[in-house]
Amino acid sequence: VEDLCIRLTSNDSLNVRFLHDIVGSTLFGYCDSVSSKIDKTVTLSRMTSFSHNVVGVLAKGEKNVWDYFKWRILHTKGRKVKEACPTEFVRNIRDEGWKKHIIGVTTPFPFHFLTTDPSLAIQERVGSYLYAVISEYALRDPGYLFLTLGKSLPYLGSIIKEKLQRSEVSLAFGSEPLISRPVRMLRTIGWFIPESSNWAELLKQLVRAVADIDPEILITVPDEVKGSMEHR
Repeated sequence: VEDLCIRLTSNDSLNVRFLHDIVGSTLFGYCDSVSSKIDKTVTLSRMTSFSHNVVGVLAKGEKNVWDYFKWRILHTKGRKVKEACPTEFVRNIRDEGWKKHIIGVTTPFPFHFLTTDPSLAIQERVGSYLYAVISEYALRDPGYLFLTLGKSLPYLGSIIKEKLQRSEVSLAFGSEPLISRPVRMLRTIGWFIPESSNWAELLKQLVRAVADIDPEILITVPDEVKGSMEHR
């Protein structure tokens, strides 16, 4: 596996998410995901069985995380920020850290779309807009906007209910078939992976390694590619 990782990262440009999924689609990656779930389950079991204060352990971990953020914010040494665009800044420091060109990953700063920098306002972005609905009560009374909770509730996450009750073992370790990961990777062929490329052949070999099936019958090349690789 180490030799595979070295060969995958030998190029000057790396699509790290794609490479991560390739390693995860191997037999080693599948076993590693199962073993990591077992380790987490054993750790939680030991905490609940032998620890007298589970909440205290979790609280201490949270405190360490926020202490790090506090130190990191106040830490002024390092690279000087020269970019006006936060997304460009993140991409540049990622390339400098890896010493390679990293593609397939984009992390825009969430507050950046509210910037009032005049130099950025002249840039045209087709299809980008902000849609806001303001209550007429807020227009009549400015204090209403700051003192009253709106009708749009914040997103607090979704809840998925299982229709089929699974066993405790499958809930803990998962029930994903071994072949599902390499088969899903075949969807990239014809999207951002050329059909007649070494990458496409590697993805086919991943399927052949875990199943006696011709991967060619599982490949469906779309007539029109929809969706950005970075956003999916």
